[in-house]
Amino acid sequence: MKEIIIPKNLKLKLFLCLGVIFSIFASVAYLLIPQGLEQLIDHKVIVIKMIVKLGLLFVTNLLFNFISSFLLLTYAEGQIRESRYDSALKLLKTDVSFLETSLSGELSSRIINDTEVVRQFLSEVIPSAISSVILIFLTFIVLLRLDIGLSICIFCGLLLMVAFLTPLSAVSRKYAKKKQSHLNSLSGYLTEIFQSINLIKLNQGYNKIKKQYNQKLLNTSESSFKYSLVDSFIGPIVYVVLFIVLGFIFAYGGYRVSEGSLTVGTLIAFLIYLFQLLTPFSNIGQFANQFAKTKQYVSVISSYRNLPDEDEGSIDVDNNEFLSLEFKNIGFSYGDHDVLHNINFKINKGDKLAFIGPSGSGKTTIINLILKLYKPIHGKILFNEQQNLRTISTDSWRKKISFIAQDFESLSGTIYENLTFGLDSLPNDETIKEALRKVNLLEDIEKFEQGWHTLVGEKGSKLSGGQKQRLQLARGFLKEADIFIFDEATSNLDSISESIVLSSVERYLSEKTVIFITHRLATIKNVDKIFFIEDGYIAEKGTHEYLLSHYQKYKLYLSKQLGNTRL
Repeated sequence: MKEIIIPKNLKLKLFLCLGVIFSIFASVAYLLIPQGLEQLIDHKVIVIKMIVKLGLLFVTNLLFNFISSFLLLTYAEGQIRESRYDSALKLLKTDVSFLETSLSGELSSRIINDTEVVRQFLSEVIPSAISSVILIFLTFIVLLRLDIGLSICIFCGLLLMVAFLTPLSAVSRKYAKKKQSHLNSLSGYLTEIFQSINLIKLNQGYNKIKKQYNQKLLNTSESSFKYSLVDSFIGPIVYVVLFIVLGFIFAYGGYRVSEGSLTVGTLIAFLIYLFQLLTPFSNIGQFANQFAKTKQYVSVISSYRNLPDEDEGSIDVDNNEFLSLEFKNIGFSYGDHDVLHNINFKINKGDKLAFIGPSGSGKTTIINLILKLYKPIHGKILFNEQQNLRTISTDSWRKKISFIAQDFESLSGTIYENLTFGLDSLPNDETIKEALRKVNLLEDIEKFEQGWHTLVGEKGSKLSGGQKQRLQLARGFLKEADIFIFDEATSNLDSISESIVLSSVERYLSEKTVIFITHRLATIKNVDKIFFIEDGYIAEKGTHEYLLSHYQKYKLYLSKQLGNTRL
C-alpha cells in the first residue's frame, strides 16, 4: 500500500505535499467563518467590515481548495499512470506460465478498473481524510474555548454516529469487494467470447454462451443489489442519528440561552461547527471503508508489479553467428505433470528439421524451450556448443528467431505496422517490397486501395489464411532471422498457398535453419531429419524415407493424418 501512496517521483512528492498544505490552509479559512458569524450576530463588530471579512474567507477557502485539488489530482493521475504503465509492462516481461493461467480480459480489467478505484482513493479520500483530521482537531480547540459543556455534547453525539456506522461500513466493504470481483470476471468473460466469436458461431454455441453469460450477469446483479441495499440502509440511519444529536444539542443549547449562560450567536456558531464536523467525520469513516477496499485492489496490482521477470540472461549474442543449438538431457514438467524426458538432439546451421507426433506429445514444449518461453527443469540447452541458453540475453536470442504460427499473430494496425513490428530500424520501401516478393504477396497487397497501409483487422480478419502466413514469413525476412520456426503454419492452407510458402522456404531459406512442427506430408518429406515425439520422448529420428521403412508407428501416424493418401 505504501508504494502506491508515496510516490517515487520527486515531482509527484512535491505535488502531494503542497496539495496537503493548501488543503490545510483551506480548512483554516473554513474554520474562521463561524466565528465571524458569531461576532456578526452578537453585534461585536462593525457589520460591513465583518461581511467583507467573511467574503474574503469564502474566496480564500475556494481558492485554496482549487489549488489543493489541482495539485492532488496531478499527483493521483501521475501515480496511477505509473502504476498502469509498470503493471502492463511487468506482465509483458513475466514468465509466460503466469499469462497462460490468467484471462487476458480480467488482467486488462484489473489494470484499468481497479486502478481507477485507487485513483479515487489517492485524489479524493486521502486528502479529505488528512484535512478532516486537522479540521476536527482545530474545531474542537475552538469549541472548547467557546463552551466546554456544549463541546462535550457534540463530541459524544459524533462518537455515537461513528459507533453506529462502523459495523455497517464493514458490511458495505464486504459487498463492494464481491461486486468488483464479479465485474472483473464479467469483463474477462466478455473479452473472451468476443475474441472467440467464430468458434461460437460455427459450433452453435450461442445457447451455451447465453446461459453462462446470464448466470454471470445474475451474479453481478445480485452482488451489486446487495451493495446498493446496504448503502441505502446506511443513509436513513445516519439521518436518524443526526436528528437525535441535533435535537439534543438544540434542546440543551436552547436551555442554556434561556437561562442566559449562552448567547444566540455562540449557539448558532456551535451549530455551524457541528455541520462542519459532519463532513470530516464522514470523510474519516469513508477513509476506513475506502482504505480496506482499496487495499484489496492495490494488493492485486502490486502482485502484478512484483512478478518476477522471465529468465533473461545477460550475455548478448547479437553479433554471434548461429552455428548450433543442442539439447542435452532436457526434462520439463508442468507442476507435477512430466512433459519431456531426457531429450537430446542437435540443430546445426542450415538444418531443415521437423518435429511430429501425436497431440500432447511435447512438440510445442520443445519449441517453447527453444524460444525461451519456458526453461528446462533438467539438463541444459547449449548455443554454439559453449553457452548455456539460460545465460544468454533473451532479447538478443529472440532476434535470431522468426516464429510463424498456425494462427496469425498480429496487433491491430496496418499491414506495414505488422510487417515492421519489433524491428530495431525501419526498412526502406524497396526492402519491404523485396520481402513481399519473396513470399509472392506484393501483388495481393497492391490490389488493396491503401496498399500496405491497409488495416489488417482483428487477428488479421481482412487477410486470407495464405496471406496471413506469407505476411508472417515476410516479417521474418525483414527481421533477417537465423532460425525460422513453423508451428503448423501450413496446416490450414490450401495446396496452392502451402506450395507458395514452401517454395519460398526452399528458395530463400536454403542457408537458414528451419524447424517445422507439422503433420503435412508436403512439408516433412523434404526435411533433413524428422524427430518423432511420443509421450515426451524422442521415439525415433531420421529422414522421411528412413522412418517409413524402419518405424511402423511413424507410418501409422501419417496414415491416420492423411487418410487414404499414398505415402
